[in-house]
Amino acid sequence: SYTHGCPASSERAAFAVTQNTGYGRFCFMQGSPLSAIHFSLIIQENERRYKILEIERKWLVKGFPETLPCSGRAVMRQGYISTRPTVRIREKTGAGEPSYVLCFKGAGTLAREEIETDISAELFARLERFIGKPLITKDYRVYALGGGLTLEVSRVDEGLPTEFCYAEVEFDSVEAARAFDASQLLFLGEELTEVPG
Repeated sequence: SYTHGCPASSERAAFAVTQNTGYGRFCFMQGSPLSAIHFSLIIQENERRYKILEIERKWLVKGFPETLPCSGRAVMRQGYISTRPTVRIREKTGAGEPSYVLCFKGAGTLAREEIETDISAELFARLERFIGKPLITKDYRVYALGGGLTLEVSRVDEGLPTEFCYAEVEFDSVEAARAFDASQLLFLGEELTEVPG
């Protein structure tokens, strides 16, 4: 069985990819249940274009905010190779050339380790076929907030029974995240920051 955009953890397959990128070389291997996925990621020490720690707060929203000017927009498709640990692929199409990313996320809620590396369109297509189910789609929009912060709002699976919208704000530190006064943004709904996933 499968969940939307992600193979069930009980599925077995033989799969291996070695990819050279500007971030270094990674080898992703799978020969056991996806819940026990094995991978290694070797990052060049002189590269610092990837995130080490993702610090963000999340909320449900009813839609895109009408009181803020939109500063950017893109369409995303993403799928989960594994959920424990989180290993996902993402295609982003907007201004400029499409981008393709392989992302690893550690455990946590407000703050968690995140490693992202660019991959080729060909590898993305191969991993999409491996997932074997329709990818999750997002209408993604960006809004500038005060203090150099950015609000990111996504509408997921528009037109499907699974449709919902959520908003995120990323921070430079846990202290800044906890100090952020979300009451100023009246359109934010239930906070999801401490909900795993």
